[in-house]
Amino acid sequence: MKEPLKNRNTFMKERSSLLILLILFVNLVYGQEAIDFTITDTKGETWNLYDELAKGKTVVLDFFFADCTPCQKFTPALATLLTEYDQDSLIILGISDRDNNAKVKEFETLFGVNYPSAGSEGGGDTTTNLYKSWFSFVAWPTYAVVCPNRQIHWDLKRDTNFVELREKIQECKGTVSTQNIYKNKVRTYPNPSSSNSTITLALSNAGPYVVKLTSSTGQTILKQLSNESNMLEIPPCDNGIYYLEILQEKSIYQSKLIIQNN
Repeated sequence: MKEPLKNRNTFMKERSSLLILLILFVNLVYGQEAIDFTITDTKGETWNLYDELAKGKTVVLDFFFADCTPCQKFTPALATLLTEYDQDSLIILGISDRDNNAKVKEFETLFGVNYPSAGSEGGGDTTTNLYKSWFSFVAWPTYAVVCPNRQIHWDLKRDTNFVELREKIQECKGTVSTQNIYKNKVRTYPNPSSSNSTITLALSNAGPYVVKLTSSTGQTILKQLSNESNMLEIPPCDNGIYYLEILQEKSIYQSKLIIQNN
């Protein structure tokens, strides 16, 4: 009579250990990961964070607004810093949550901005609000450095020499992701789908994987590790286009999922 109980206790211990390993794995894969976004600068050019990182670039995020006195003070030095690096290895993206294009253009001219900047007309407000939901904004400007492997160093010290910012840029060297990225390689059934439904993922490889579902604004809707099942339950979400990402070993598979609720 004691043997079944012993087996059950052993099973529960093994299950708990597995859950801990799965949690650690998810944190390892997605811990301190920058949130993807797309902005349109004052010249009408579109910039996507993950696309720039996939090119092997380090990305500096400059959250600012035109009437911010510290922003006016530090921006010329930030523009000078950019000239010290190869343009193929570093890019700065200016993001304002409250200025229209005319205001941002005036700011660019007055303070020698030599990098893309977006105001509210280019998605600066949406991007700032997205990052506010994940990170703490202590003051403006707020600086962050994102390495090619998507690791983010947040709220770096504000000074005209940018000592800490330079240190993080240096740390990013050699962190280019070794993962292969395959777009439109995950087939889902059905697609379009709806909230609270279950879809089937057609994966080419067997084994555990991390799945993440994000909205078109970069908000994470779902993130979990799956061991064997290729079934995915869609949480409540609005109609629209969503992005599905499967991380498996050294490969990332990306695809779009359309949600159409009745």
